[in-house]
This record gives sequence, C-alpha cells and structure tokens, in this order.
Amino acid sequence: MKKSEEKNAVIIRFTQKEPVENYLQRVIHDPSLLNHNLVVDLSYDDGIALSDILKFTPISEDFSAKKQSFVLIAPQFSYEELPEELRIAPTLQEALDIIELEDIERDLGF
Repeated sequence: MKKSEEKNAVIIRFTQKEPVENYLQRVIHDPSLLNHNLVVDLSYDDGIALSDILKFTPISEDFSAKKQSFVLIAPQFSYEELPEELRIAPTLQEALDIIELEDIERDLGF
C-alpha cells in the first residue's frame, strides 16, 4: 500500500492483489486517513468484482456524514452500476475533480 497526498486528498494505492476485506481493514484502522478526503485506487486489480466494490459503501457513507469525500478509482466500473452513496472514477484526475466539486458543494451549503 502506498499513501500520498495530492491537492486536497489522501490517495491510497494498493499495489498487490489481496482480498477486499484486507483493503477495508487498512482504511478503517488507519487514523491518519480519518480527517481527509480519501481516494482509494483499485485500478491495478482488474479482477475485482462489483460485490467487492459495494463493500466500500459503509466507509463512503461515514466520510459523507463527516462532510468529507471518499472516491474509488476502478476504471472497469461505471457510476451507473453503483449506489448513489458510492463515488467512483476511472482515473486519479477524475477522482480529484469529484472531490473538488463536492468541496464546492459543501462550501455552498449543499
């Protein structure tokens, strides 16, 4: 797992294929991630299933409740396939754009 910061978000890149539960545990138990917008890059794992992506929904809801953004990078899925609570993007740039738009919405009181 590699962690970096870019613009107004922390980016987590998982570099090895592991069970999704391992990724979830790392995100949930890393206190340094809790006060930032977060991008989780799963683009390396082209075999990840939709059911695995859906397991990130509770984390996304927690971030939203704290007025923070949570975006997954998974180019093999489109936003139409996922529930509204889960943000997904095909690239890092698009994930950062989603966060920027959500920050603007929060600043405007939406």
